[in-house]
Amino acid sequence: MKFKNWLTRKLDKKIDRIVNRFKLNLSTYDSGVIDYSLVNQPEINRLKEIPYPEFIERVAKIVQENNLPIKFVPVKDFDNPDRDFKTQPLGYRIYTLELGNPSASNKIVIEGTCHGGERIHSITCILVALSLCKEGALREKILQKSHISILPAADPLGWQKKTRAYVNMRGDETRNPVVVNMQHIRNLFGWSDANAVFGRNLEEAKSPRIRAIEKHFMEQFGPPTLYNSLHETVMFGSHLFYGNAGIMILIHHYFPEQVRDIIFSLRYALTRGEKIEKALRKFNPLAELKYTEEYLEYHPAFEKAKSIRNYIKRMGIRTFEDKFFRVEREFPVPGPKSEITIAESLLITGPLYVKAGIVLAPDYYEKMSGCVGQTIETFSQSESERIIQGAAFIDGSLRCEVLGEYYE
Repeated sequence: MKFKNWLTRKLDKKIDRIVNRFKLNLSTYDSGVIDYSLVNQPEINRLKEIPYPEFIERVAKIVQENNLPIKFVPVKDFDNPDRDFKTQPLGYRIYTLELGNPSASNKIVIEGTCHGGERIHSITCILVALSLCKEGALREKILQKSHISILPAADPLGWQKKTRAYVNMRGDETRNPVVVNMQHIRNLFGWSDANAVFGRNLEEAKSPRIRAIEKHFMEQFGPPTLYNSLHETVMFGSHLFYGNAGIMILIHHYFPEQVRDIIFSLRYALTRGEKIEKALRKFNPLAELKYTEEYLEYHPAFEKAKSIRNYIKRMGIRTFEDKFFRVEREFPVPGPKSEITIAESLLITGPLYVKAGIVLAPDYYEKMSGCVGQTIETFSQSESERIIQGAAFIDGSLRCEVLGEYYE
């Protein structure tokens, strides 16, 4: 254990040296797409503790007082499209913030607080909306070439209670603590995490809230061409495992079965020896593919996600480095193999979730509209750091998807 702790610290220092080479002073930095100077910890403290209706009212007041080109669009009831959807029993509406060009071919969704206990990225969503309304050539180009819908709180009741929603096979929702005994209660007595209910075959097995959100993005707004979902790891004890872990990007992409079989047979280069071998293999035209990253090197979904990851790292923001898996692999005795990790901070959910029969929200839209689906996970860092990480991910996504920029 002492050796493992020493090795973890050593790896952390190495990663920090790399990150600090590029580190920008983001407290005063405007990238031309996102204004990171808007991240204000005292304001974060005020916003994260207020009731959901007051949160929406404050955002609406900012938009109105500054005459910003943001349209508040409520999600309609699934069964009665003439009526706004309202949660039971408190009657909260679900609002999206729309901006940009409604006739543009890029239909971009940015979703926050899918799990109600993960409030911080609701503030990230608002930061992105306010940034895009500022003057600037890049912002004008993005808004002209895309129509953007921002869903700051997908679960208003969860926001209010700081809890995670679960759905049974009748479509009833209940809310419980984010984690129970370090384990999600997914499938306990037929209840599933709400994020895993989007792909249910029976409409009646989805909750009315999820049905309303799906219909909104597929019919009223979209269908989307890019769906970004912002998450946090906030479970009890996460700071012990994921302290200073950075930001992780998950790619939602479904491969044909024969391709999945190949991916599962490949390896992930973590150790120094593996990385050297992978580099040398590029000069050997007869070498068979051995590493996942080699196989996916020119795959569009992987290339875009890698470009976004590289943009984030160029800003001096730490990305998830799989440090604990890395430590296991450094031991002389072979450790467990990751089936979905393809490069530092990048994971691919499609192959694994196909096997498990799970369809998350980005998977649903990816399957229904062919859009690019991506999720981020931020960990136990300061709240302002997590917001900056989420905002940088959106920054890189818009640059890559809308502006066509690429980062090596």
